[in-house]
Amino acid sequence: MAETDRALKIAPANLDLIENKVMLHLAQGDLESARGVLRSVPATVEPTGLVAYLGNYWDLAWVLDDAQQQLLLRLTPSAFDGDRGTWGIVLAQTYYFRGDRARAKIYADTARIGFEQVLATVPNDAQRRAFYALALAFLGRKSEAEAEGERATALLPASRDNYIGSYIQHQLARVYTLTGNPEKAMDELEPLLKSNYYLSPAWLRIDPNFAPLKGNPRFERLIATK
Repeated sequence: MAETDRALKIAPANLDLIENKVMLHLAQGDLESARGVLRSVPATVEPTGLVAYLGNYWDLAWVLDDAQQQLLLRLTPSAFDGDRGTWGIVLAQTYYFRGDRARAKIYADTARIGFEQVLATVPNDAQRRAFYALALAFLGRKSEAEAEGERATALLPASRDNYIGSYIQHQLARVYTLTGNPEKAMDELEPLLKSNYYLSPAWLRIDPNFAPLKGNPRFERLIATK
C-alpha cells in the first residue's frame, strides 16, 4: 500500500495506480475503503474514464457505488474503443450485480456476438474466449459456457502464464459458479489462492461473483483462512 501511495503522489490521476489501491483494500476485505479511494480521486480524473476502466480491467464494476454504476451503464461502445464485445460483457456484469437479470442477458448476447466475430479471426485468443464463455454463462448456455471456458484455460494455462493464465482460470471459476457447478469452481479457486495471484480469502468474502458459493464447505474453509 505504501508503494502505491508514493506512486500516486507522483501520478495522482493514473487509473492503473488508482485501481491498484482499490484492489489492495479489496484483498483486505475492506470494500468501504476501496470505494473511498474512488470517491477521493482528483478532479482531473474524468468520471466516465474511471468507471469504464474499473468495469473493464479486473471486472470491478461491483466496487463502484450506485451513481458510478449508473454512469457506467450509460456508456456506449466508444468508451471501450468501439469494442462491442467488451462493452457488452461489462454492462452484462454490471446489470447482473444490480440484480437485473433480464438486461444482463440482453448485453451478454451483445457480448456473445461481438466475441464470436473476433474469435472467427483469432480463435486462439484465450482471454476473449474466456469472456465469450462468461457471456454464454450469463445467457444460461451452461454446457457451452463451460466448454469454452475450459478451452480458454487450455489455450493459456496458469502454469505457462501466471499473470494472464491465472486471470483466465479465475474467469473459469466464475463461469462454473454461474452454471451452478460449485465443486468445479472450487477446483479452480483453491489453486489460485495458493499462487501469486491477487485473490485472497478476505476478497472472496466480499466479492458478489462468488456469493453463490457461500455455504459450500470447501468455499467456507477457503474464506476462513487468513
